[in-house]
Amino acid sequence: MNRRAAGAALCAAAAIALLLAAVLPWWRVVDHDGGVGARAHFTLLGGEQCVAEGKTACVSLSMAGKPGARDDLFAWGGRATLALALVTAGLAVAMAFLGGRPRRALRATVATFALATAAASALVVSIERLPMAFGIPTLASGLWLALLGAALAAAGAAWPVAVGDARNAGKRYGLAGAIVGLVIVAWATLALRVWWTGDAEFGTRSRSPLGYELCDLGTCARYGNGAASVRSYLALALVSATAAVMLAAALGAAVRIARGTAPGGWGLTSLIATGAALVSMIIALVVVPGGESHLAIGVPLYGVAALGLGVAVVLGRRWIRAVDAGDELAPTARFGQVPSGPRPVLAPLGVTSPGPAPQSWAPAAVTTSPYAPPFAAPAPPAIPAYAPALSPAPPRPVLQPLRPPTAPMMAPRPSPYCPTCRQPTLWHSKRGAWYCSACKRTV
Repeated sequence: MNRRAAGAALCAAAAIALLLAAVLPWWRVVDHDGGVGARAHFTLLGGEQCVAEGKTACVSLSMAGKPGARDDLFAWGGRATLALALVTAGLAVAMAFLGGRPRRALRATVATFALATAAASALVVSIERLPMAFGIPTLASGLWLALLGAALAAAGAAWPVAVGDARNAGKRYGLAGAIVGLVIVAWATLALRVWWTGDAEFGTRSRSPLGYELCDLGTCARYGNGAASVRSYLALALVSATAAVMLAAALGAAVRIARGTAPGGWGLTSLIATGAALVSMIIALVVVPGGESHLAIGVPLYGVAALGLGVAVVLGRRWIRAVDAGDELAPTARFGQVPSGPRPVLAPLGVTSPGPAPQSWAPAAVTTSPYAPPFAAPAPPAIPAYAPALSPAPPRPVLQPLRPPTAPMMAPRPSPYCPTCRQPTLWHSKRGAWYCSACKRTV
């Protein structure tokens, strides 16, 4: 599989994951009380509850729940998340079909919507406000499919189409593996809800920005942050959103580093998201009240993973400098378009070597051999209207030297001797005679 096919495959996988996240449940409720089984599932737009009393009866449920600002925020957050997931899936499909040479604008658009989808997916889970009358909801596969689809879309948008630097393979793959591992560790602390822990009335209770987990006699139930205060609500939602952006951006940077291409904007986005995640973590630790709970191992693990991720991205930006030149390829001329510039001067038809056009077109003997070369036939007469345009350019004039190099040089004139002092004389140009410098007289 070549580079462009691999990028198209990543985009296609992202579209499939996002479409599944749009239709599969995000929360499930399973409650058995006195032999009566009640189960419900909720998607981003609503849900359905089924009760088994002799026969199964199902009723539709609303996403909004009780009227109020937080309930409306949760309802419209689910609708916005669904819209972002569908738009990102459509863009990923378009990029998969145009994966031969994706344009910079399309790649930037896919990356933007992938980051927004990841942030909205984590945020809508943190502000969950499902009615407790239907039971204790727990997370289903919707959030994980949405995060997977957003991460794959980011990887497809970041996938380089040009050949990168193939040197230092161990260093490149080590950095990419470290980035992916650190992101997984950071999200494991959120998914396992190990930021805060404490003792409940009949068991233990743990918490993270994604919600609570209550364990009693070996049975654990998970639910969201619906009962939290408004400021705790928003602080925990900010942590989840920044962690999701960090996940998608870090995966895009890891793909480019593994392919030997400079992280570029993906590395910068990862650094910004990592800084925002650390700041939001500090805000949550200050704002969210501790109560009877205390900090667990999830907080230092999340901080160390975010710091390590930032260091790995900085090292990738310093070590790998090859630029993806796939978008800067020179475009080819379309059919029917003539490149700009002076038109070439063509030789007349039938003339195989440059030179002056023949003065007369006398018919030559035409050979009838089937093996005769095509230039053996005489050229057709030139059309007078096109003869000036088709004739070759006149040769440049050659300046004749003042004295041909082969011409004999003038023989030197012998000088006579002075008859008085017998010394050689010199020619005096003004007097026009031979002059003796010893006797001071002309000869």
